[in-house]
Amino acid sequence: MKKVQRKQLIAILILLLVSLACIIISAVKVSREDPYLRLKNNLEKDNGLEYTNSYIVFRTSEGDKRVEVEVADSADKRTLGLMFRERLEDGSGILFIFDTEVDHPFWMKNTLIPLDMIFIGGSDQVVALIENATPCEKDPCTRYFPGEKYDRVVEVNSGWVGENGVEVGDPVVITQAP
Repeated sequence: MKKVQRKQLIAILILLLVSLACIIISAVKVSREDPYLRLKNNLEKDNGLEYTNSYIVFRTSEGDKRVEVEVADSADKRTLGLMFRERLEDGSGILFIFDTEVDHPFWMKNTLIPLDMIFIGGSDQVVALIENATPCEKDPCTRYFPGEKYDRVVEVNSGWVGENGVEVGDPVVITQAP
């Protein structure tokens, strides 16, 4: 009888140890998960990734150039930006809106496609351009400093700025999507 109880006790201990090991492995895996991917997944789960759409018109020397943009107007949306996107439709992009003028750099962490960045100042004019910002494949990521204060940034597919003649000083008009 004691041998049976002992074997049962050993079996229970082994099951507990295996369960504990599984829990530890799961915790380690979660802690190694990219925090930005976790943010994306949480926002998607909570339906917090619903973007409002707007149009931006750049009044260039070549005429008006329009882009349909998703509006990133919250801290979480600005943090996530275009991370993990495999493509961006032609003529579309994302508009980052800040509460005040800032001068901090942008980076391409977890961004899979090359982009042009158009920095817009409080006077509704393009104040800086960064063309062909490349995806960050490993840390540390390149930081892109515009060198000017801005309160909005538009990211579009790489090459869009040059193809459409957007230049520093161009006026910008932002309108809500119909």
